[in-house]
Amino acid sequence: MTPASEVARHRLAWKAPQRSGTTTTRLAQMRVSTIAMYPHGELATGTPSAEICVACDGFGFTAKKHLEDLEAVARLRPQAATVIDQCHLDVASLERRMAAITALRPIAVSRIAFVGDDDLASVALLRTMPPRTLLVVDVDERVLAVIAAEARRLGVGERVALAHLNLTHAADLAALIEAQGESFDLVVTDPPYADCGMRTFVATAMRLTAFGGEIHIAVPALLAEAWTDELLLQVQSDLIACGFAIERVVPGAFTYLTSDVVSSLVIARRITGSRLVGPTIPGEIARFYTTRIAPERLHQEAFAPESTDYMRSNP
Repeated sequence: MTPASEVARHRLAWKAPQRSGTTTTRLAQMRVSTIAMYPHGELATGTPSAEICVACDGFGFTAKKHLEDLEAVARLRPQAATVIDQCHLDVASLERRMAAITALRPIAVSRIAFVGDDDLASVALLRTMPPRTLLVVDVDERVLAVIAAEARRLGVGERVALAHLNLTHAADLAALIEAQGESFDLVVTDPPYADCGMRTFVATAMRLTAFGGEIHIAVPALLAEAWTDELLLQVQSDLIACGFAIERVVPGAFTYLTSDVVSSLVIARRITGSRLVGPTIPGEIARFYTTRIAPERLHQEAFAPESTDYMRSNP
């Protein structure tokens, strides 16, 4: 995010104060930080306005308005297990994710996969426009149980495949790729923001994507954190190495209910004829999650009955 960003100018200069929200305010704060770092950049003077365009919500695409239904979906989410970096999108951000998913494709004939879905965007999709095929990969059985129950209730269970998978287990991941690899038109992921976790989730998403398919990746947009740019560069390098063209980066697209994190949306498309020659799934997983706790212990303890998170979501 720089002061010259077209999205930032559009979002922050529009005169619609009644539409201001959390994302807008935080994006304005990001712009202030950028101006402090690059004082000679365009629009480097003055106080940024937290005002946005009514028509496109400042992001350049018009969201289909299903807010009431998305609020109902949000109430189905299990309590976030923060030890494995779960942090739920706010409803406005979930709406933007849905708008991006549905903007450019006929969903009814599309094959869509989620690598991690504690936000239950897959449930929102099933409620509004079920895809031809839906795969959800997640380590959290609570999340998968909600999706399975909703699929049954909506009568689309035959379209939905659920994979309970710990992505730190190489053999299980290899089996998933063998069974489902390179077969999805769109793969959506909001990975952990530690380097190995991020790259493993993205590598998994790439291996699920068919020729011409898209990947939607949420990446941190924190100017105050030195590792943010390095992590984004790693993700971009991995995408390019595997034959993905980065079509769009939407700065500040997502904010979260219990965190001050702001994330951007990276949209990349797999070039027809490209080969998945790299990267390999990282072998070092010491920083798989930002908690810096060994993944084996996390997955053993995160959803144990005595876990505080588990008890809050399973009274």
